[in-house]
Amino acid sequence: MLCLVGLVFFLVIYIPNCKVRGFEFQPETWQIREFEFWAEPFTNTQLSGILHNTTRLTIDPTITAHLKPASKIDSWDLVELKDYHYSSDSGPAAVLVDILTANRIGWRSKPVAFWTTWTTDNPAKAKELWQAAQALTMHNAYSAIPDILDLALTSSNGFSQSVKDITSGALLLQAKSFQTAGELEKSAAAARSGLDYDPLNVELKQLAK
Repeated sequence: MLCLVGLVFFLVIYIPNCKVRGFEFQPETWQIREFEFWAEPFTNTQLSGILHNTTRLTIDPTITAHLKPASKIDSWDLVELKDYHYSSDSGPAAVLVDILTANRIGWRSKPVAFWTTWTTDNPAKAKELWQAAQALTMHNAYSAIPDILDLALTSSNGFSQSVKDITSGALLLQAKSFQTAGELEKSAAAARSGLDYDPLNVELKQLAK
């Protein structure tokens, strides 16, 4: 009887709770994929390799068509991870993925259809906006994403300069953060990207060396 109880526990409770899954985001192409693996729930020891699958979550090609061509760098940032405790942890990329793949409720939130329609109606601005957002995601400066997307909502004069100011400022902060962490190559790369938006910035020039 004890063996039967143990077997039921193993098959019904233990095994299902070993599965971990989530979503991740490619910061250059803006592709989203799902991943899953098995891990021991008591020690968090990973028991299997990571399996990647396509996902129903996609960013509309109307938007991604404005991105700069991607390099061969295959890096992925976390969107969401769901573990055996049925808890969900959000990663840095969630701030963009949530906005562009799901209807959101809250102050100044817009449905996904808003962004595809805005992109279609404002092709010149859309190219500036999405390429600047791409520069931010490529250097893990996700915290500036809400600020730059807010420019599409305000539609004020000086749109291009506002995009440049937000992007260069965020990339400067990120370059400094990488430098502090001792990640000098990432710091220089973020600074060089920032110079595309503020070529005369002395701090960016120093960090880009």
